[in-house]
Amino acid sequence: MNFLARLTISVLILGTSYLFAHGKNHHVNDMWDVFPFSTQERNGANKKANDFFEDVHSYIDYCEYPLPTDADYDRTHFCHNLCELLSNENECPLEAKSISFGDHRMFYHWGWVPGSDLEKNRHYKALRENVSIACSNNRDCEKRFFDMLTDQKRKRDKHLRDQYAVFIGKNNFENLSKKEQKEGDAFISVLYAVHILGDYTTVQGDKHTQTFKSLINDLDKAFSTLAGGRTSLANNLTTKITLATTSTSSDPNDFFSIHQKGQIALRILKEEFKDFLYECGYKKKFKDLNYKLK
Repeated sequence: MNFLARLTISVLILGTSYLFAHGKNHHVNDMWDVFPFSTQERNGANKKANDFFEDVHSYIDYCEYPLPTDADYDRTHFCHNLCELLSNENECPLEAKSISFGDHRMFYHWGWVPGSDLEKNRHYKALRENVSIACSNNRDCEKRFFDMLTDQKRKRDKHLRDQYAVFIGKNNFENLSKKEQKEGDAFISVLYAVHILGDYTTVQGDKHTQTFKSLINDLDKAFSTLAGGRTSLANNLTTKITLATTSTSSDPNDFFSIHQKGQIALRILKEEFKDFLYECGYKKKFKDLNYKLK
């Protein structure tokens, strides 16, 4: 199948609602479709799950985080310039540089990497390039910006992790066992990937986001953590996604677009992740937490 045919099929599959935008409701609904909680109890027994899903979305998409309790989740919360990323814009070392909608993806669309070096980590390439331009390649300016941003990111990471603790009936991530903390980061990583995969299906594709290869690596690590000693379960799920999104054709023009990869991987997660969790023993764990399941 040639490139034009694949592109036509991609457009038909994705539809205009996915092609041009993937907003808050799309992202959170995708999370509900992937995870095993009953949507009928979204505002009842499963409200903590809904709150957690919305918090992951807010962390990724909004400069203002955590959002006020009365927030409307609209686009006014997106980052409009680099200085808005910092807790104190007045101390921003560079001139505020406006960005267009879609370019907000250079902020926090890099996968779940708590505690990483923002200036050096491979996930932050687009952000580093824009900061370098805004600082006119002044290293002192760049360092000051990233020092401030690292401090802000640390606060965001802590809040999101604490929201996971609330999700499992606890109050503070730091008070969880090491095993519970690893599981928490794994669950956040999966939810993060669901959000990014949704973004792949839009017209911006993977512009400024984590790469598909990096995302699959993150999912593989998350699956392995959640599976515990059941290595084959994790490997099987990763392999299924990898094979389904890899072309076996020798024709260099016969490949899956990023839109198709996002759609395919998301579909597999929606079809397979619930049963994967159940096989790993999480059905009982969620029931013990009084969640209502599918």
